[in-house]
Amino acid sequence: GNADTCVVHQNVHAAENEASPRAQSSITTTALGSTPFAGSAEQSTAAAMMSANQSADAVYRYLAPFENRYAGDVDFDYLLGTAAYDSGRYSQAIFVLQRAVAMRPGFAGARMELARAYYAQGDNESARREFAILDKDNPPPEARRVIAEYLDAIDRRASVYESQLAGYAELATGYDSNANGAPDIQDFIGFQLDSRNQATASSYYNLGAGGLVSYPFAPGWRLLGTGSAGYRSNPDATFVDSQVLRLGGAVEWRPGTYEFSLQPNFAMTMLDGEDNSQVVGVNLAGTRHFEQARVSLSLRSSQSRYADGLEVLDVDTLAYGIAAQYTTRAMPRVQYVGAITLGSDDAVQAGSPQGRDVTGLRAGAAVDFGGGHALLVAVSTLTADYDGAFFGSKRSDDQLGGTLGYEWGGWRALGWTVRGQLNYVDNSSSVALYDYNRIDAGLSVRREFR
Repeated sequence: GNADTCVVHQNVHAAENEASPRAQSSITTTALGSTPFAGSAEQSTAAAMMSANQSADAVYRYLAPFENRYAGDVDFDYLLGTAAYDSGRYSQAIFVLQRAVAMRPGFAGARMELARAYYAQGDNESARREFAILDKDNPPPEARRVIAEYLDAIDRRASVYESQLAGYAELATGYDSNANGAPDIQDFIGFQLDSRNQATASSYYNLGAGGLVSYPFAPGWRLLGTGSAGYRSNPDATFVDSQVLRLGGAVEWRPGTYEFSLQPNFAMTMLDGEDNSQVVGVNLAGTRHFEQARVSLSLRSSQSRYADGLEVLDVDTLAYGIAAQYTTRAMPRVQYVGAITLGSDDAVQAGSPQGRDVTGLRAGAAVDFGGGHALLVAVSTLTADYDGAFFGSKRSDDQLGGTLGYEWGGWRALGWTVRGQLNYVDNSSSVALYDYNRIDAGLSVRREFR
């Protein structure tokens, strides 16, 4: 550790013995109550390993394979989380200890370990939040002193330049009933449609990679940089094979429970190996954080520019919205989300009919069942009223979307996540050429690096 943390680390274990049922030389998880893990052969073996002063790394490696069986059990999560922390696996410790705290918010020992893991990971604001909760619960004197030392160290360290880097690689495959998002008709206003303008089903595969760098530069301030690249192949609709590059940045300011950000971004898309479009934009957002919820306001301005021959599609966009999120404490833990977006696209080319007013709604829930199992459900609507005439008709679209997903993170501690997802879109348009529906069923595997 650095000079700011030496004193804290010298005193933290003594405080833990007052704030937590875990002692350094023995396991006392049975004091938390009888659970499937308490009294099990696995718990007894782990206790014996600790009594024999085996390393935290050895204890972690022994317990990790049982996560799929015992995840969500407070005794197990606490022991696995502390072993992960003591062996330097801070990301894994955070993930596991979050479960323990969610199951038992009053478990001061687990919250202390979670706060320490956040601090060790460099997430100052999350660590500050957890230490502040502990401090409000009237902890024993030694624990209160250590909490104060951590909070002081966070204040000092927040101004130190520390960068963090994370990345991912992803492989996905699936089936798309309408890969080109086209209508299920063969002719329009008396003209035969080209096959590329008719709904075309195809299997597909995706390759993707991306990363993020975080750079705190003053108390409450940080810079962010993000980048991602993706390739999608549609064997039966190669004319919509796509390559996408996205770059973004942000400057964030977090005064207390508020967060403000300014985010410039850029995206470039190619279709079938040829330039298609570029989007340059900037997002401005403000968020108010609560203990179990957050509310955000956002404003986005962007310019979409298409390749030669497609300039009629060029638009300038202005959109604003409000979003809210609420997470329950008990398991299965449910995170509810909702958002409203209003905006407009202004056509750049004179006479273009692409200008429109847009209203969007979205609601959903993510359910964490423990053991690495999670379910995602979401529905959305989008109404678009266009300014110009399309083939002599006024265009108005009403789109309904739905998502059902399942995620397995049993190997999340090793960086692996598997997700299956079903997406449905029904775009009802007053102009038949833009009336379509689409079902996309896919499976993806992601590997994260930190």
